[in-house]
Amino acid sequence: RNAHLAWGWTWNGPDHADVYRLTLDPNNPERYIFDGTSMEFEKEATTYSLADGTSKEETLYHSVHGPITHINAEEGYAVAYRLSAAGQVHSGRQYLDMLRSTNLDELNAAMEQLQVCHFNQVATDRDGAIRYHWGGRVPVRADDAKFNRVMDGSVSNTLWDSSNVVPFMKMPQVRDPECGFVQNCNNSPAQTTGTAADPQPETYERGVGGGRSDTVRSWYLKQQLDQPEKISVDRAREIATDGYMIPHEPMSRLLRYSWENFGEGYKKRDEIRNSVEMILGWDGQPEISSPAPTIFTLWLWKAFDGRVMLPVSLMLKENSEVDEAFATKLFEGLRKAQKEIRSLIPFDNVPWGMLHIIKREDRVWPIATGMYPAISLMNANLVPVGKKLTNLNCEVGSAYVAFHVMDKDGIRSESILPLGQTDHQSLPYVDAMTDLFAERELKPLPFTDEELAAVKTTETILKFDNPSRK
Repeated sequence: RNAHLAWGWTWNGPDHADVYRLTLDPNNPERYIFDGTSMEFEKEATTYSLADGTSKEETLYHSVHGPITHINAEEGYAVAYRLSAAGQVHSGRQYLDMLRSTNLDELNAAMEQLQVCHFNQVATDRDGAIRYHWGGRVPVRADDAKFNRVMDGSVSNTLWDSSNVVPFMKMPQVRDPECGFVQNCNNSPAQTTGTAADPQPETYERGVGGGRSDTVRSWYLKQQLDQPEKISVDRAREIATDGYMIPHEPMSRLLRYSWENFGEGYKKRDEIRNSVEMILGWDGQPEISSPAPTIFTLWLWKAFDGRVMLPVSLMLKENSEVDEAFATKLFEGLRKAQKEIRSLIPFDNVPWGMLHIIKREDRVWPIATGMYPAISLMNANLVPVGKKLTNLNCEVGSAYVAFHVMDKDGIRSESILPLGQTDHQSLPYVDAMTDLFAERELKPLPFTDEELAAVKTTETILKFDNPSRK
């Protein structure tokens, strides 16, 4: 952000590139056929320095499509990639223009350069304008191009001009909707607000992507934001740092219904009774001393075949749709989760803070957030590797969290970088942000001259002394 506006990004998936199968010249595999003409590959000799002190020489090949990643002389083909961002070297200039923007329209003008263009962007300025935008440098392809598969690289009509791309303002976006908010949690543009303001896929340019899919975080966040009363600053901060395990309410509801209606017929009922009662008596908050978040997360993971992302359709499932097969799936998931825990630890009640941690150097932090599939808004994620409890990697889901209060008098900001702002272990503040993140807290961000003057800082000035330069 700057003194006038703020923005944030989430990952998205427009179609920025194509793969081409090239036909090699049968008389010379060092050449390829293009529009019936034998073309010579561009070649570039390069040398790589390896970690063991040795080096490796290699020749890089390029076609009119782009870099060659594979050549099969025996079968007579090569593989080329064409990237819409290739040759776009002015991202620094665009970002400088973004930082100099004083309102949302000026930010849009900077973004129109499409040098920094991937990701969804939500933005707002001190005048109260808000905007969501699905970003991307999407090439304009021929109407008959089948770019969702390998393209024929032997003809020119499949080749697109990397400078001819879908303009910034034609990408899906939402500006100043009546509902008063925009959001993105890696969901489709069509699920931005849940209102008629959302752009629909049939209006998108070809290759833009996006579709109609929603995510569990987006589904939950829209419920928090879609309120009849204006949201207070304190409530907004609570939403930004929300650690509630989002699937708790719908999944505990389905479990309760299944237990009451099909539990008597489940032969191993007594084995899972304690876990069922623990989940049904829990409020969904990820307290690090509680075993409920542990069994809840592993239950969802086991019941739904190790899925990291649960679908919104599961959150919307009605009790009336639950049959014995689905109930048994829930029960068996709990039994498998218990078995997984007992294979490592000789007791069932494993506190969440024992499992859900961040480790840096010689320090360990229990993290009071949810993880996939029991995700929360402010989160750190355990990612299953090989679907084994012993192979869980804790990867921070929130790369950063920023909370800005925008008004005419200025911007007040709080933020957090979960893994800290430095790797220099000798510095006194190396772990300060991780300490705060573990408790789902934010750090005030000084920005004005007055705020900065109140912060004790040190400065190192590097001088370049070269007699040959004036």
